[in-house]
Amino acid sequence: MAKTFQIFRASTLGETLTQSLEELQQRHPGLTEEIKERVLSQFDVCMTNALDQLNNKATIKASTQEVHCWEWRDDVNGKWRPYPPEVQMKLEETYKDYGTKAKVRINSRYMINFDEDPDGEHEQVDETTKEAVVVRRSPKGILPIYRCVDDVWSFIMKDAEVVFDNQDTIQVPYLKVVAVDGTRGQM
Repeated sequence: MAKTFQIFRASTLGETLTQSLEELQQRHPGLTEEIKERVLSQFDVCMTNALDQLNNKATIKASTQEVHCWEWRDDVNGKWRPYPPEVQMKLEETYKDYGTKAKVRINSRYMINFDEDPDGEHEQVDETTKEAVVVRRSPKGILPIYRCVDDVWSFIMKDAEVVFDNQDTIQVPYLKVVAVDGTRGQM
């Protein structure tokens, strides 16, 4: 069975499911925490399986010049060393029957893109984009926060600008990208 992560629970769909389960639990005391957790675990599995069917392409570039990050590296004799000053990820994004982007692969990694538009407006995909199948995007912005916990990378870009191949541009105050190592998918 593929390893699943609970990152989808932070999406609008996941939060709505959690709220609905809590409301149902208040009305029907027979719904235990164990049942609620099983439903949420199944949600994680279903989201992972659904997103496995997508193929995606894009490029993300971010500057970390304003950030001074250090990491402990056991492979270099247990020394602290600075993170690289720039982060660049290349990925692909293909639209199938879906109107919004959801998952991208970086080499053997999965990238999940949440809350790209904090105002609640979602970018629409027109028919030409769907027919073209491949859409290349180049987000740029300041990367003040990034971390890796339990093989899950989180990147939060500030003042992100996304430029599409057709020269359309969208700007958002924050862009959150979560990357999961796809090579560790088997348990």
